[in-house]
Amino acid sequence: LVFGLLRFSGTGDASLNRPNTALMTAIACGLGAVLLHNLVDFALFEPGVWTMFWLLMAAGVALVEPKTQNHSVTVPATPSLWRPALWLLPAAAYGLFVLYVVIPPVRRGILLYRAIYGPVTETETLLTQTLAADTLSPNAAVTAAHLMMQRYNQFAVNKDPALLDKAIVFAETAIARTPADPRPRQLKGEILMTAAQHSQTDAEKQLYLEKAYQTFKEALHRYPGLDRLNYRLGVLAEELNRPEEAIVYLEAALEIEQHYREQFRMMYPDQEEVISRLGPKLYADVLERLNRLR
Repeated sequence: LVFGLLRFSGTGDASLNRPNTALMTAIACGLGAVLLHNLVDFALFEPGVWTMFWLLMAAGVALVEPKTQNHSVTVPATPSLWRPALWLLPAAAYGLFVLYVVIPPVRRGILLYRAIYGPVTETETLLTQTLAADTLSPNAAVTAAHLMMQRYNQFAVNKDPALLDKAIVFAETAIARTPADPRPRQLKGEILMTAAQHSQTDAEKQLYLEKAYQTFKEALHRYPGLDRLNYRLGVLAEELNRPEEAIVYLEAALEIEQHYREQFRMMYPDQEEVISRLGPKLYADVLERLNRLR
C-alpha cells in the first residue's frame, strides 16, 4: 500500500514542478497519530507497528525533493525473462497462503460442525479428520476433548470411561501442538479430575488425582498469575493430604486477589462494589481454608 502511494501519488504535480505535498502531509499526520496513540497504548514497539511506522517514515522522507540535483542516475530496464517471474512469485506466495493458512481452518470448522451436530456414530471419525485437516492449530483437539467430556457427562448412569480416555488423548494432542499454552493442560487436569470422581476404587481415584495435580502444576508453571489455577491446586493439595503445599497455593491465590482489589479501588475509587477475579464464593472459601489449614 505504501509503495503504491509512492508510485501513483508520490511523483508530485508536474504542472507545479514540486513534490506531492498533500501526500506528505497525510503521511506526517499518520505518523503523528501513531505517536500520540503510543502515549496511551505502547503498540509502537510491536514488530508490525514498528515496521510500518518506519516504512511510512521512509516514504515521507522519500517524497521530499532534494534542493539540488547535480547528477542523474540511470536504472537499467528489467530483463524481459524476469518479468513473468516477478508476477509468478507473488501469485505462488498467495496460493501457498490460501492453501496452508486459509483452507485448513475453514475445513476444520466444517468438519467440527459435522462432528458436533452429526450422527454420534461418526463423531470420532470426523474428529480424527478434523485434527488432520489443520495440523498446526490446537483448536480442533481442544474442541474434541470438550466434546468427549460433554458426551461422557450426558449419561447419569452407565458412563463410558472410554470417552474420558479419548478426551485425554485429544487434550494431549492440543498440548503437543501448543506446549507454551496453559489452557490445554488445564483442560487435561479437569478431565483427570472427572475421571477421579467416577473411579471405582480408592487406588484408582488417588492415581487420577496425582496425575491431575501434576498437570495443573505444569499449567501453573506457564501462567503463575492465574488465581483460579492456584486455588484449584490448593484445594487439590488439601485433598491429597499435603497441607503445606495447599497453604502455598491458596496464599498465592489470595495475594493475587487482594492485589487485584487494591488496583481496582485505585482505578475506580467511586465504585462501591469491587469486582472480584475469584468471585465472592471462592474468595470466602480461600479464607476459610487458610484459617483451617494454618
